[in-house]
Amino acid sequence: MKSYKSLRFNAMLDWRKKDIDKWERAIIIRDYLDEFSLTQRQLAEQLGVPKSTIEDWMLYSRLTKTEYRAMKKKGLSSTDIYKLLRENKQKAKSRFIDVTKLDLEIEECKKKLHPYLRADNGLKLTINSKYSVKELIDVCNRILMKIEKQNGC
Repeated sequence: MKSYKSLRFNAMLDWRKKDIDKWERAIIIRDYLDEFSLTQRQLAEQLGVPKSTIEDWMLYSRLTKTEYRAMKKKGLSSTDIYKLLRENKQKAKSRFIDVTKLDLEIEECKKKLHPYLRADNGLKLTINSKYSVKELIDVCNRILMKIEKQNGC
């Protein structure tokens, strides 16, 4: 049994290969934990990493493969997906994450607009830009009010 566990441990470490994405790594680790009834803390000790690192790696296992692939196809980086999962984890400790089309669109919009926050980008605002930004803020406020009403906030 010990040699089998050793073989499985070495196979689990294959997640270090570059062709294995974050979701696949999370599933490999989850399966290893389940197969040997280990806690994340025990695995962290075996790997010599903090437990929080294992928790972060495991965040991706909250998504289905289809959800993960859809998010990647939509243009979200692994870091963007991690941030969404992390935010959701802090708001609700459930195993299920509800990533909607709106969530994906908001992340994409934030990613596109973020470069304009730098002072050195030579941004020249026009009157049209000013009104467009105000309209965007208005739309965001209306969406926020709808979400708050829906969630009873």
